[in-house]
Amino acid sequence: SGIERIELLMAQFRFTRREAEIMDLIMEGLTNEEIAERLFVSTNTVKFHIKNIYLKLDVKNRVQALRKASAEENPAV
Repeated sequence: SGIERIELLMAQFRFTRREAEIMDLIMEGLTNEEIAERLFVSTNTVKFHIKNIYLKLDVKNRVQALRKASAEENPAV
């Protein structure tokens, strides 16, 4: 987690830094409200970035996003 995962997410999925930060926090299990508090933004701002994350990952929900991002982080051998 942390800086390395954020850099990987940015490179892998062409996320902006903020999108990568939010995806990293989603991968840590935080809710939208917790992410908003951590990043000092509104929950609507978090939802806006999550919508863009879903578009870039070509997924429809958080579970699919987690599966796709985790699969890229730990590719099958």
